[in-house]
Amino acid sequence: MWPAELAGRFPSPPNDELMTQALNAARLLAARVLTRDAELRLIWDDAPDSAALRKLIASLQQALAE
Repeated sequence: MWPAELAGRFPSPPNDELMTQALNAARLLAARVLTRDAELRLIWDDAPDSAALRKLIASLQQALAE
């Protein structure tokens, strides 16, 4: 759900079928962010806090599992 103050700026939330598809895709793709050749991971590996990406992805995966 969009925050109430932004409701007029964004489209309505997807129906149940589309939300299920989006969640399934997000669950699959979140794991791919940390693969050896993932571009986002390669960018973050050179950052001073490269462990932050792993923490963020773990948090995202936990939220998607609920």
